[in-house]
This record gives sequence, C-alpha cells and structure tokens, in this order.
Amino acid sequence: MVGVYVMFFGVPLLYILFSNDYEGSKSALDIKRRRKSHLIMKFLYFLIMCYTISVVAISCFSISIQGVCSNIARNLGHVLGFFSGCFVLFQWLPQIYSTYKFKGSGSISIITLSIQAPGGIINLIFMIFISKEQFSTWVSIFVNTSQALILLSMLIFYNYKSKLKKKKEQKKELSDHKPLLSTEEEI
Repeated sequence: MVGVYVMFFGVPLLYILFSNDYEGSKSALDIKRRRKSHLIMKFLYFLIMCYTISVVAISCFSISIQGVCSNIARNLGHVLGFFSGCFVLFQWLPQIYSTYKFKGSGSISIITLSIQAPGGIINLIFMIFISKEQFSTWVSIFVNTSQALILLSMLIFYNYKSKLKKKKEQKKELSDHKPLLSTEEEI
C-alpha cells in the first residue's frame, strides 16, 4: 500500500519539476496565468506532502506508544475518516459543474456511473446495517455515492433532453422539405 502511495506522489512531482507549459505561450497574460497555475500546483503538492507525512508520523508514533486499539488510534481514525469525507466532496464537483455548464455528458461514461453508483449503495447498506461500522468509516463512501448519483441523474436527464431536441429538429426538417412526387397542379 505504501508503495502505491509513494508512486502516486511521484507523478505530480515529475510534472511540477519538468513541465514548462508557459514557455510556449505567446501572450504575456497567458504566460502569467500559466505561471500562477504552476505555482498554485506546487503549493498544493507541498501541502499534500506535509499532510501525508504528518499523518503517517502521528499514526506511527501514537500506535507504537498506545497500541492499535487505543482511544488515540480510534480517534485518529475518526478524524481521518471525516477528512476523507471532506476530500471526497471535491472529487466529483468539477465534473458536476462542467456537466451543468455544458448541459451534456462530455467524456464521462454513463455505464461506468451506472455500475459505480449502485455498487456504492450496496457497499453503504453493508457497512451501515450489516457490519455496523462507525459514521466516520462510511462517510466518504456516502459522499462519493451521493455525488455519483447526482452526476448520473444529470447525465441521463441531459441525454434524454438532447434526444428530444434531435427528434424535434428531424421532424422540422422533414416538414420543411417538399415532396419528391408532385401533382400535375403544381407543375
């Protein structure tokens, strides 16, 4: 698990270190925007690294002193569960916003969301009612599933609306054309 986590953080770091997208820009305003975006990305990466290192250090220290089943470990788990719920809240927001803005699905798959959302519901039912997990354990899954359901319903609605619009346009095109066969009165 740690290896996957370390490898994940290597990709953004390499992008931040070796990307110079702003150098190919022609306008000064575009260069300024890209530099600002690059600086923000460096800052966010630094914050995430500090957060990760501090959580790992605090977890290792408290568990080594108090033990795995101590109140400190349990409370730390609750706090991290709530943080996870807050972070997951931002996972789907850009996609929900762009779907609302462009009134269409774009590149996101309805089939993927149709599998993911019911899977999240089943997972929630299991965690809440069968294994009776703490709220902090399933809050991130709840937020993720809720946003996936919102996005899925938006995609279905906009696809249905666009199909109705296409049918209406096709009917209008058919009514605008003159018939291929004409009667003698028209000649």
